[in-house]
Amino acid sequence: MTSAPRPARAALALALALALVACGGDEASTDESGRETEAFVPLARPEEPAPPPPDRGPDGALLESSESVLGLRLPRGLTAGAVIDREHHYEGPYAPELYARYFGPRLTTGTVDRTSGGGARYVAAVPRDVRGGAVAMDVIIAPGPEGSSRVTIIELPLAPQHPPDEAETIRRAEEALRGAR
Repeated sequence: MTSAPRPARAALALALALALVACGGDEASTDESGRETEAFVPLARPEEPAPPPPDRGPDGALLESSESVLGLRLPRGLTAGAVIDREHHYEGPYAPELYARYFGPRLTTGTVDRTSGGGARYVAAVPRDVRGGAVAMDVIIAPGPEGSSRVTIIELPLAPQHPPDEAETIRRAEEALRGAR
């Protein structure tokens, strides 16, 4: 029997070596020269990123995020929009009622106006947990498209540190009336 030509033997040896590497486990193997080689170890796949934390608790209520505006902690899932002067605009994926239930216990105010579509307006409110230096704000929750909500937080100007007395206020009012004529 004749032996296979030299290139065919080299191809056969290469095929056998590849088969050994492909079938091999984590043990070491030897190459054609008899030297020990390490077996092929497939690369580990990158881990999937962890899913984001839920926006709502087991009872369905919105959960707090780590973000706050003017000392008021925002719920998870709000997307920041424009900030225009003292107005902070947000959009959220849930119905206005959920946001009204979230913000209600976190604000101290004398006036809450219910609006159409389950929204609310908290007038001249301050965050309940803020101590000293609290900034008054209006928090407006309105329906958005397709069951979503819009949340607007408006920073109210601070009262003057030294308001004018009654006589000065009357004088300024009279001046304004004279100028209007």
